Amino acid sequence: MKTYETFIFEDFRFDPDTGALSLRYSLDEELYFEEQWNFPISPPSPLLNQEEESLAAFKNQLQSAIQGLWIMCGISYYKAHLPKNILIKNIVLSKSQAVFFDKIYLHGLGEFFYENKIDPRGLINFPYEKKERNVEDNSFSPSVSQSLNLSGTLIPVGGGKDSLTTIELIKKSENLEILPLSTWAVGHGDMFGPMLEKIDLPHLQVTRKICPNLITENKKGGLNGHIPISSILAFSSVVTALLNGKKYIPLSNESSANEANVEMYGMEINHQYSKTLEFEQNFQGYVKENISEEVEYFSFLRPLKEIHIAQIFCSICFDTYRDCFSSCNRNFKIESSTTDRNMRWCGQCSKCAFVACIFAPFLDRKQMHNLFGCEIFKQKEILKFVPELLGQTEHKPFECVGEYDEVQYGINAAVDSENWPELECFKNTINLDLALNNHSMPELFYTILNNSMD
Repeated sequence: MKTYETFIFEDFRFDPDTGALSLRYSLDEELYFEEQWNFPISPPSPLLNQEEESLAAFKNQLQSAIQGLWIMCGISYYKAHLPKNILIKNIVLSKSQAVFFDKIYLHGLGEFFYENKIDPRGLINFPYEKKERNVEDNSFSPSVSQSLNLSGTLIPVGGGKDSLTTIELIKKSENLEILPLSTWAVGHGDMFGPMLEKIDLPHLQVTRKICPNLITENKKGGLNGHIPISSILAFSSVVTALLNGKKYIPLSNESSANEANVEMYGMEINHQYSKTLEFEQNFQGYVKENISEEVEYFSFLRPLKEIHIAQIFCSICFDTYRDCFSSCNRNFKIESSTTDRNMRWCGQCSKCAFVACIFAPFLDRKQMHNLFGCEIFKQKEILKFVPELLGQTEHKPFECVGEYDEVQYGINAAVDSENWPELECFKNTINLDLALNNHSMPELFYTILNNSMD
């Protein structure tokens, strides 16, 4: 494979009339990549009917959000060859901005480094302005404190149990400060259609098209592997919120996401790093410092463990959404060529095994069979993952799965229900603390969550 010296952020172009965005990158100005986004703009657009000062602030905040998305999306193309140098054309990062991107590139690619046996220490170094400068001289982050009078809540839809739990709990709230409610997703509009009909909220659909050159490069031997997609979605959610005048962006990441999979070179490797509380707080700081002090990005489910979310979902969501949701990530593979775009459970992956373990205490055999399309705990492919989910192997699966202890808790409760005797061999003593965990959400949303626990 050819080696490249420099990964270059070339430029981006945004059309405020259509919401079309193109992001351009290159390797040594020889191999070029361009990916396409399209953002919905709800009428009346925030671009219209504003005073001159507010309009200027809106344009500056939107520009800063798009610039952040541009840099974050570059991770998909940078990883193909991992050149030693990074160049950003026409933009100068502050030191804090460079530190932010150094950290998310490093930890967000942790699984990628692990799987490709790469030592990442000292590898990623974003360039930044070495001398101190005044805020007004920083063209990357102007007007962050200017209020745009944003209002309402933009709830990301992921297709699985977590975002549906968030949606239903927030919909039940009578707090007028969070209104109006809308949902939002990047891609998968065809799969999410039946689900969105049942959610019955206005929906904002974003599309993203990866550059075909990346797929070609991977087939030629370019490095490939997991990227922190949630960090890309984080920036795109802020762009969507600004374009549609939304203030709150409640994610559905739980406390279990904070648990790492394995350690390498003294660094924790976490498949879910961009869903952790650490990333959430770092991103909140980035938004406040560089984009907008008004936009609130946070996880609504952060205080809860996966087992707790499963209990709530099975209680208030399952009957409504059982035919149109899935937490199986094989639905979302970029390279998938299937023409069946319905939400499915493969019944063969670690995510299906995990969800089965935490649903089993709360659903009967018929409900589980109808959900997975089989006797899930009689599938050899599923049973082989249970020891991994219980921490009995080198590391837990590189998937969005919960902590070892809550899997054990789920299995124990399932056996005690007398519905799942085949899990008896996995039962073991455990003492799981189900108290609410640390979070970083606005108080009004914590109150909504806390009240729903009553």
